[in-house]
Amino acid sequence: GFESAGDISEETKNAGRHMLKIGADLRLRRNNIWIIQNGGGSFNFARAMTTGPNPNVFSASSGDSIAALLLGAGSSGSVGTTPGASLQNWYIAGYVQDDIKVTRKLTVNLGLRYETESPYTERRNELAWFNANASSPITSAAYPNLSGAVQYAGVGGNSRYPYNWSVKNFAPRVGLAYSATNKLVFRSGFGIFYAGLETDNDLNNYTPVTGTSFTGSTAYLGTLDGITPFNFVSNPYPTGLVKPSGSTIGAASMLGQGITSWNYSGITPYNEQWNADLQYQITQNLVVDVAYAGSEGVHFARTTDINVLNPQYLSLGTKLNQLVPNPFYGQITTGAL
Repeated sequence: GFESAGDISEETKNAGRHMLKIGADLRLRRNNIWIIQNGGGSFNFARAMTTGPNPNVFSASSGDSIAALLLGAGSSGSVGTTPGASLQNWYIAGYVQDDIKVTRKLTVNLGLRYETESPYTERRNELAWFNANASSPITSAAYPNLSGAVQYAGVGGNSRYPYNWSVKNFAPRVGLAYSATNKLVFRSGFGIFYAGLETDNDLNNYTPVTGTSFTGSTAYLGTLDGITPFNFVSNPYPTGLVKPSGSTIGAASMLGQGITSWNYSGITPYNEQWNADLQYQITQNLVVDVAYAGSEGVHFARTTDINVLNPQYLSLGTKLNQLVPNPFYGQITTGAL
């Protein structure tokens, strides 16, 4: 369940040509959830698994994903569990705005808002993130300087936050209204509006990171080269299921497995909006209004695959399907490696 406790206050004061407004909003938010996510597992079936006669040559009329399903030749999949979470964070906001009656014809609005949302913490510190710059716990002669490791909240001197706290969220607001004549009015404004962090596509299934050692996700290896069956769905996990290890093995956890993590920077997205409006009264019952409005989104959240194949290697063609010696054999016991 979700619970929120807070205090909202606002005050307005008139002083001559000024009308001053001040407000604040402070909230403590707690979210206790339990998610049965992908508890029964999922499998993907691709037409490439039944493409022929040469599976390395694309054909619009060859291969069928339903045929792959009937054969039990899946291409990928996984099964796992997502732990319950007891989450908490703070929302802090405040603003000051002054509406100034400069003259009888000109009114100026000046305002400054501030809002920040602390990163979530979890009661049992079952939060983690992927640090692409941390030293990898494994190396090989071919790759002696690997980087990338899972970091755990509240472990080994780490912060309890799974991403940084964005605290520079100042949002100015400027507006004016100018009455050139009794029939002609010009209005304009600009403002910055911060959004909440998009911590998950489904806010009821909030987890700041998936695939960590708290979830125990096991990948289904249907194929190693994308065209040849390796494991069939009749026995999808011949080596068993991965059991959650928690933070006990530190950076060495999740080796060979996929992980989806928030960028640790935790920058808050925001939207810039501006407009201008010219209004002219032609007759008592007819008004012409010409307006322009613009907006721009900045730092909006998106998913980026940092492990995607560099396009420069696509020229290798079928060589990408060739199996090569594994430089991490014996060090990684889960997944394709």
